[in-house]
Amino acid sequence: MTQTKVLILLASRPETVEVAVERLQPETLGVIVSQEILEAVVLKCSELKGEARFLCRVVDSPMEIGDSFSRFEHLLSELEGMGYGRGEILLDVTGGTTPMRLGVALAAMTRGVGMVHQRVPQVYVDGRWEQDESREVEVAPMGNPLVATGLLREVPEARAEHARLRGL
Repeated sequence: MTQTKVLILLASRPETVEVAVERLQPETLGVIVSQEILEAVVLKCSELKGEARFLCRVVDSPMEIGDSFSRFEHLLSELEGMGYGRGEILLDVTGGTTPMRLGVALAAMTRGVGMVHQRVPQVYVDGRWEQDESREVEVAPMGNPLVATGLLREVPEARAEHARLRGL
């Protein structure tokens, strides 16, 4: 992949920070983490400090969608205040809890921020999935699910129909 100006990364493992910096080479990397993984991620960011500028934000409630949504919104606002446009920002939704991923993905979708994820090659061994160490992790673009499913087109139509039915 080519260089990215800004990447917002939802991290649950320090290795995802390293892969993001190596593959996307962002100028600025905004990392959203839970308290449980904060220390390890900050350590990894300090090891990579010459590669990018790091901003780290912590979710208070990793099992609440709204908390990660809010952290994304604040980080996006901060990045825009630094002069970055939304077209220069990507979200990597690889890590975090499922509610954290849902929160940041929803925020990105509704704000027009593109998304990527890290594809970790896996093999099924003894009844469970394990990382295939013989293959590299790949960073792959993700389309906006609201566009891909047609929901983005349906929402304005649904609003118009709702307003018509209410007599507005």
